[in-house]
Amino acid sequence: MTDAQGKITNPRGKMIHPRGKITDPQGKMTDARGKIIDPRGKITNPRIFLIVSFSKHNRWKNMMKQMMRKSLGMIIAALFLFQPGYCETKKISSLEEWYKWPFIFHIDEQKVCVIDKNLKIVVVYSRKDYRPLIRFGRPGQGPGEFSLILRTYVSPESIMITTSERISIFSHQGKLLEEIKNPRLYPIIKLENGFFQKRYQRDIFTYEILDDKFKRKKELYSARLEDMPRDPKTNKIIANLVHHHNRGLITQHYIVIGDTQKGFYFKIFDHEGRLIREIRHQAERRRVKAEDKKMIMGELMERAKKSRRWELLKSRVNYIFSEYFPAYFDFFVQEKKLYVFGYPMPNERQNVSIVDIKGKLLSSKIIPYIGGNYFRHQMYFIYKGFLYYLFDNEESEKWELRAVKIE
Repeated sequence: MTDAQGKITNPRGKMIHPRGKITDPQGKMTDARGKIIDPRGKITNPRIFLIVSFSKHNRWKNMMKQMMRKSLGMIIAALFLFQPGYCETKKISSLEEWYKWPFIFHIDEQKVCVIDKNLKIVVVYSRKDYRPLIRFGRPGQGPGEFSLILRTYVSPESIMITTSERISIFSHQGKLLEEIKNPRLYPIIKLENGFFQKRYQRDIFTYEILDDKFKRKKELYSARLEDMPRDPKTNKIIANLVHHHNRGLITQHYIVIGDTQKGFYFKIFDHEGRLIREIRHQAERRRVKAEDKKMIMGELMERAKKSRRWELLKSRVNYIFSEYFPAYFDFFVQEKKLYVFGYPMPNERQNVSIVDIKGKLLSSKIIPYIGGNYFRHQMYFIYKGFLYYLFDNEESEKWELRAVKIE
């Protein structure tokens, strides 16, 4: 029961809405009009907003706790999924061709260029109806044939495919224009005056400009690969699954080299090898958590078991993790902008930061992680604010062209 001011006087410790009364001697709750509120949790008067019991065994209290937990979970999920900057993927078209390991290496207003490194073919699709326009390439070592594909590059004049044997230059109509022997077996791209290559020797990656006779013209950057020591007790190789990395990309105007050993760091050159600027930002350090380790090890095991090498790897390698992830997972350069991708998260999300060529941070987005896994990156292409990639739809047994709007 309550007094005239609505204070609780019931000896059982029941708290009621100030406008409510407890009139039943057994402690049943009623509203101001005398309607009973079921103690099992059924509220008969919608004007009574909340009733809480201090009793340890009150069912209403337990029910409210469950409702609050569920509501809180839904609110958190909604805030994450629909936060500003979050982007969803959408299907553009299905591709009728059959592929093993395809990826997009160029998109413009007229065409989409797809290459399959396993089948050694290039297919160019129309942007109007996404039907194949031309096909070229096949396995082999003869003219217009591909062996181990190392690099692709599209200029306004040609399509360039570098293999371990040669550099093959095609017109945009698929006609073979020129073939140049690759004397060094490295990923080499032909420039207007010379070549650009990434060379690996004695644990050191070197990016350099070569002249027309493949003589070194200028060294742009070098970085040492992380050591892989052996465990003195077991003699196993100690491999860090979250290690630093470097990469060099070439565009129509720039050569961009990134190295996570220096953090969020890039060097930008012109095609003559002249340094334009360095970009360095203070990146937030993301700790490698238990769920990250579980996800990475699960992907490694799945991949190794498919190739029947898991038992061999377990007997020869000890896998470890750094305390923190490197500053970024991958990057892409297009239209005088750098798109810098963070490491995938266990919820299959990924952050992408957009930086202009002068180093100014333009925006940051959360996108679905479109990669295959940590060890076999999904190849993608960015064009006019959209990230395009290929998705293997197992239900339809077709590859789909999909896109994510990232700016």
